[in-house]
Amino acid sequence: MAPRVHAELGEWSMCTTSVDVAAQNAPALSYLAQLAAEPRSWPFMYDAIVVPGFTPLDAATPSPIIHPTAAARLDAAMAHFRGGAASLIVVSGANVHPAGTPYVEAMLMKAYLLEHGIREEEIVIEPCARHSHTNLRNVGRFMLRFGLRKAVIVTSRDQAFYFGNPTTSSFDARCIADVGHRVGTFQSLPGDTVEFRPVLLDFNRGTDLLDP
Repeated sequence: MAPRVHAELGEWSMCTTSVDVAAQNAPALSYLAQLAAEPRSWPFMYDAIVVPGFTPLDAATPSPIIHPTAAARLDAAMAHFRGGAASLIVVSGANVHPAGTPYVEAMLMKAYLLEHGIREEEIVIEPCARHSHTNLRNVGRFMLRFGLRKAVIVTSRDQAFYFGNPTTSSFDARCIADVGHRVGTFQSLPGDTVEFRPVLLDFNRGTDLLDP
């Protein structure tokens, strides 16, 4: 089933950021509307491919160069994308480490995808999340707002375990502690990937003013 916009859910991006989110995502939203309007069955296994950003916790110097871990995630995501898994790649991450860095993970990831032949209308940025659980909470907001029900997360092995085993790994507990609820349901898949379905509670605000 093709997606549709749920205007009653309101705005999905709730943080303050230097990035013009609307302008960055306008091509992708136009493309998504065109796909949804076509009179045929939705041909993709997933509604989106989600790639969380990565910057080392101990990063000492702001860097405009994408980290190799993030690049590896994107390389794997592009392989899934070119295999027909979804029509969009959603990249998520704010200006995280070190404190005060001007470089936004989502923007660095978008630039990498463009350099490797992914079209702008096939990329959505989420430039607000500063933690793994808010990567998915914020992406979940986007998905729900625009009628996307099921995504595949493409990430590194350790994070795939963290997401795909949310009770064992304490991911659910972290979500409940920080944003007040579980951010979705998950199923581990082969190849460091995880199926993700968001929940409506993702539109609730958390307690962190920098990542509400």
